[in-house]
Amino acid sequence: MTVWKQEPIAEYKEFIRAFPELSERFSELIGKIMSQPKLDKKHKELIILALLAAQQFESGFKFHVKEAQNWGASREEILEAVSLLLPYGNVSSFLKSIWWLKDLGVI
Repeated sequence: MTVWKQEPIAEYKEFIRAFPELSERFSELIGKIMSQPKLDKKHKELIILALLAAQQFESGFKFHVKEAQNWGASREEILEAVSLLLPYGNVSSFLKSIWWLKDLGVI
């Protein structure tokens, strides 16, 4: 089952190389979560990118911004997801995510 529309980030490729069996199980877990039917993939990606922004995980955030776009997320939807960091995350994560969105050409 294809979960994402693009190649994995470098960190995930290294995880696969270093821990092939564990990464296979982890990929199965991701596949099961992403295939749950109640939320569509666009909304799951918006949630994921907000979570990764809160963790300040730049490459993961950028990957999932692109995935959200691949699943039809608009610029405004991405910005709204990131704006949740102000009341529920922290200013540093919010500002970094804005910078990363600028780097991606979203803003």
